[in-house]
Amino acid sequence: MGGGQTKALDLTSFSFGSLPSGHAVVGVEAKIEAVSSAGNPEDLVVQLLYDGSLVGVSQEQTTWAAVETMQTYGGSEDLWGVAAGTIEDPALLGLRVQFINKSGTNDFIFVDHIAMTVHTAPVATGSSVAIGAAVGDVGVGVVPSIGAGDVGVN
Repeated sequence: MGGGQTKALDLTSFSFGSLPSGHAVVGVEAKIEAVSSAGNPEDLVVQLLYDGSLVGVSQEQTTWAAVETMQTYGGSEDLWGVAAGTIEDPALLGLRVQFINKSGTNDFIFVDHIAMTVHTAPVATGSSVAIGAAVGDVGVGVVPSIGAGDVGVN
């Protein structure tokens, strides 16, 4: 990746369960574990997919080190800019990741795995989401061992 960017990697089929009855999605958390060969690549896009389309805002924030690192995006009360109540079926959630190298030097990024957690809370009276309620998890979806050939670009 000599001063360029990777192709977008769309991750879907995380096998989330259904929302518990009377609950709504209140947050989505993604964790990416990766390492670069020289410490130059940066996040270009880290954004939710819903039913195959980009939604909300990208959470890019990291320059990837030459040592394996786990980075967390979003959280238990972070909907990534998606309106409350929009995510009705966690099974339709996915994640797009894309990286860029602005340094102009050759570098590779190797993604080890990506995990997503969907956080839920009971819906309050009047159908508004109770953001401050006790949060439970619908499930964790993991994409294990994405090989260097899948993401590394020179």
